Amino acid sequence: MREFWLHILVLLIVLASLAYFIPYGITGMTMHQLDVAIKSNFSGHISAFNFETLANVSETQDIYVEFFNSGTETYDLTIEEYIYYYSDKLEELVHYQDSTVTLYPGMRRPFETKFTPNTMGYYYIKVRITMGTKRMEAWGSFYATFPDYTPYVYAQNFPFGTWAEVTPSLNVSYPESINVYPGRSVMTNIKVKNIGNATIHEMKMHLSASNLLDIDMNPKESYYLDPGETVVFLLDIFAPNEAPIGEYPIDFELVTRELKETGTIKVNLTSYDVSLKDDVKNTILNYDLLIADLERQIIDARAKDLDTTEVGIELENAKAKMQEAKNFYEQEDYLSASSSLEELKDILKDATLKLAQISFVVYTAPSFSPLWLLLVIIAIAVIFLMLHNRKKDKRKPKLLRMEEAET
Repeated sequence: MREFWLHILVLLIVLASLAYFIPYGITGMTMHQLDVAIKSNFSGHISAFNFETLANVSETQDIYVEFFNSGTETYDLTIEEYIYYYSDKLEELVHYQDSTVTLYPGMRRPFETKFTPNTMGYYYIKVRITMGTKRMEAWGSFYATFPDYTPYVYAQNFPFGTWAEVTPSLNVSYPESINVYPGRSVMTNIKVKNIGNATIHEMKMHLSASNLLDIDMNPKESYYLDPGETVVFLLDIFAPNEAPIGEYPIDFELVTRELKETGTIKVNLTSYDVSLKDDVKNTILNYDLLIADLERQIIDARAKDLDTTEVGIELENAKAKMQEAKNFYEQEDYLSASSSLEELKDILKDATLKLAQISFVVYTAPSFSPLWLLLVIIAIAVIFLMLHNRKKDKRKPKLLRMEEAET
């Protein structure tokens, strides 16, 4: 009888665990996976990008990257890894580069490095993979701290009775095509809104494009996005003068713990050159929208009681610089207006990076949930029943108990 109830208990725990993990994924892991198809004659994906999100100062951080040739073409592959420390700016600390190899279809190329942080703070990891004329980039970040200090840890909790009804969903909006002129840069954005009823965790935007384009993306990642909130990824795209006129697609994949989204922005590199006046006017209109998006995100952060002091200062600096550019434009000093807009672009990039960092969290499995309380109650009930039956057995005459044992 006791073995029967033990089997029932084990079965209940297994079923409840499966029901808990299926909607959310297994939590507490620090593996990040990228799957981007290179829409040309070859394809592949980063099958592993593993590291610890929270590390201790002076302890070695193991970083593991693996690339898989999932296409039918053979190509030369080079994996690079950059590690940055962030204070007010990203400071490159180390650059690792794997030897170039020929990767045949179905083959994998692992790349493992070790890094020891010596200062408390934020570190960023950039993985760059070159495949012929294509380049793929993936970013990750971790926080180095001391054993007696831990930053805010976010634990996902949900109301009892609704855990099976959680539906993660995102709305991703972006321009289908943009024009870029040789020797110039343009700023565009990818807006991601959480339209589901579940928090989205560890959101990373991975890009794949021609190695002729220089693309700077900010923020590098978003740590979590609550229902109804929006995060804006800024893409600063530059095409050198020597780049041939034509179409250059930027393929992106948004990777989170819960789901993935993909898309393509077509970059039209054109020889048609707009006047400086029109270029400044279009840039002002574009940056006005970006400032408005930034302000809305800051309002959302303040509603969570996050410290927005520094990013608030950046917002005011951006507004002041925008007004300066508009004044120059009205004075028909388009060269000075263009210079002010370049400074404004850097302010916006810094502000989005700081905005992401103030919401830094280490995602862990919930320390408590009603589901586990239910499991504990079931376990206690089963144990109580087993002990109760055992006491009843002991109250029976010894001869009767021996006869029952024999049967």
